[in-house]
Amino acid sequence: MELNQENTYTKPYSSNHIQTQISQKPSINIKSFPENYQVISKLGSGSFGSVVLARYRKDQDNLLRKDAKCESTMLSPLKESYCHLDSLVAIKTMNKRLPNLTDYYKVKEIQFIHSIPSHPGLVQIYDIFIDNNNFQLHIVMESMNSNLFNLVKQRNNDHFSPQTLKSILTQLLGAILHIHNHEFFHRDVKPENILVIPTLLYFGSNDSIPPNRKKDRYIIKLADFGLSRSIHNFKPYTAYIATRWYRSPEVLLRKKWYGKPFDIWAFGTVAVELANFKPLFPGENELEQLYLILRILGNPSMPNKIISSHNSYKIPLGGYWDEAQTLASKLGLHLPFCIGSLINDILPENYYPGLKDVIKACLTWNPDLRADVNTLCSLPYFQNTSIYQDKEENKSKKQILNGLKLGSSSIKLSNFTNKIFPKTSIDKNVYDDFDDGYEENFINHSNLLNLLIMIVTNKRLKN
Repeated sequence: MELNQENTYTKPYSSNHIQTQISQKPSINIKSFPENYQVISKLGSGSFGSVVLARYRKDQDNLLRKDAKCESTMLSPLKESYCHLDSLVAIKTMNKRLPNLTDYYKVKEIQFIHSIPSHPGLVQIYDIFIDNNNFQLHIVMESMNSNLFNLVKQRNNDHFSPQTLKSILTQLLGAILHIHNHEFFHRDVKPENILVIPTLLYFGSNDSIPPNRKKDRYIIKLADFGLSRSIHNFKPYTAYIATRWYRSPEVLLRKKWYGKPFDIWAFGTVAVELANFKPLFPGENELEQLYLILRILGNPSMPNKIISSHNSYKIPLGGYWDEAQTLASKLGLHLPFCIGSLINDILPENYYPGLKDVIKACLTWNPDLRADVNTLCSLPYFQNTSIYQDKEENKSKKQILNGLKLGSSSIKLSNFTNKIFPKTSIDKNVYDDFDDGYEENFINHSNLLNLLIMIVTNKRLKN
C-alpha cells in the first residue's frame, strides 16, 4: 500500500504485503464482505460507523474460530455459542480507514477483544476482518434480539418481576466482574449497550437450555467495547466518556484519575432504571446532570456544626467527598447545601428486597468509598446466584497470582491500578475510539446551577 500527500490510498493492499504484516498478529483477516455476508438491515449508526444485521453466506459452523491464536481472546468460542449458532450476525463497521494495516491492531476495541477471554456475559465475537475492497474494519458478532433500552420501552411499564430483575443484574455484574478481573473497565455501561434475547429463543428449545440457565427469562450480553480501557494504560483519552446519564461524579467534575469505580456507578444507575423503568439522572446537559445528582445524593461536603447537630439531619445518601468542592471550584462552580433524598424515594418499597443495599454501595460521591465488584457480589442480594460462585472462584485464583507476584516490583502498582487514567486533554489519536467525542462546557453556568439547587432546597424545607 502506498499513500500520497493527502494521506489517501493510491493503490490497494497486495496479498503478500498483507500476509507479511499480520503474520505475527492474531485474528484479523482480509476478505471480501459481499462474498461472505449479505446485509439485511441497518441496526444503528454513529460517528464511529455503523452496525448492520447480516446473513453469513457460508456454512455457519465456520463462524466460530477454533485456531489456537484465538485462545484467551473474545474470539474463543463458548459452549453456549454453539447452541446459539445462527447464520444471522451483527457487523460493526468502522468508517475511518487507517494508513497501515497494522494500525488496526491499535484500535482500542480490537485491543480489548484480543485481551479479554470470552465470557457468557459478553457478546460473542465471531470474526474481525478488513474488506479487501474498501479496507474498512469489520467486527462480526452474534446477533441478539434487542437491548435493555428497547425491552423496557416495549414492556410499557410492565415491570420486571423480582426474580427476572435479579437475573438480569446478576448477568450484568458477572460481565463487569470478568472485565475488571482482567484489568480493564468498560466505561460505557448503559441499557443500549446491554443486549438481550429470551432464553428460549437463544437456545432454541427447552431441552437445550443448560440447568444453570433454567431460571433466566432473558440472556444478557454486555457489548460495545470502543471506550473500554486497560487500567495499565497511562495515556490521556478522549474527553467524551460514556453517555451523560450514566457518568459518575468524578468524571462530571473532571477528576484527573479514575477507573473501575466508574463502571460501578453506571451499574447502580442502570439497576435503578431497570427497577423503576425510568432513568435516575436524565440530565439534558452536564450542568443539569450534576444538579440531579446533588438533588438525590445530597451535598458531599461535611456540614457545619449547627446543621449536623439538628435532630432531623442525616448523613446524605451519597456520603461525603471533600474533593468534590475542590474540583467544582476549578470549574467555576459552587456546590451549595442540599438535603438529598432517601433510598426509599428511589426504589419501590420492599418490592426488590436487598437491592437497596446494592444501590447505596454503588452511588457514592467518593469513588474510593464506592464498592468494588467483588464487594457487590458478596452482598445478600446476590447470594445464591451464579455471580457469587464466580466471585469465590476468581478470589481463589487472585490469591494464587498474588502469591506468585510477591517480591516482584509489579506489586508496587497494586494500590494505583484502580484509578490511573489522567483526564488532562482530548486524545485526538484516531485509534482510541470508534466514537468522536465531545466535551460539554458548564463552567459559565455556575450561577444557574446554584439557583436551581436553592429553589429545590427551599421547597423541601418549606414542606
